[in-house]
Amino acid sequence: MKQTDRRVAKSIDAITRAFTGLLCQQDFENISVMEINKTHQCCLKDVLPLLY
Repeated sequence: MKQTDRRVAKSIDAITRAFTGLLCQQDFENISVMEINKTHQCCLKDVLPLLY
């Protein structure tokens, strides 16, 4: 694994944790796991270009 890959992976992990935290703060009992995953993917797709 290249150093850059490791940094990006760490950033993605941090971003995912941040989004998970935001989701957990609200009442998402009615939202399925699939919908939460879709939300994460949208957010990550928007954020990923900023890491490069």
